[in-house]
Amino acid sequence: MLTLDYLREIINAYLKDTDYQLISLQMDEEDNILVEIDRLGVVDVDFCAELNRHLCEQIEKQYPQHNYSFEVGSVSLTDNFKSKLQYQKHLGHSVEVMVEADKLPLDVQPFFREETQNLKLRGQLVNVEDNFFSIEMEVKVLLEGKKRKQKQMITVSFNYDDVQYTKYNLTF
Repeated sequence: MLTLDYLREIINAYLKDTDYQLISLQMDEEDNILVEIDRLGVVDVDFCAELNRHLCEQIEKQYPQHNYSFEVGSVSLTDNFKSKLQYQKHLGHSVEVMVEADKLPLDVQPFFREETQNLKLRGQLVNVEDNFFSIEMEVKVLLEGKKRKQKQMITVSFNYDDVQYTKYNLTF
């Protein structure tokens, strides 16, 4: 029986000496298989086609009578980030982060309304580390001696596990 572990093993062996990384591998009950890969540079469509052919060859050797279909491609620009590589790839770009209000760092909680449970924050991805990432965003604050709120830039850091999602903020 064709399994995700078997497929992951074949894919990772193929990607081993490349700068590509397996981001997502899915298989439905009808054995339609979706493979998403990425790298810091542009994902080459010819490389995706080569990986697709390689997978087909390996499966036909192991499971000659098995019916399946493959789709090999890059991660969608509008999908949620699934890998630290995607954070690194979008360093310096605008991102959208969905986070529960109680997961915000204590030093930035005063900038946001308390009645909101989920916050959708947009800012520039400025730092990517092993355990956290940071965005720089604009907030309006009432400064001492001023009558109106003033715009101010703040940096907010998040643990990867504390956010519901992060994705590229596609703007036109």
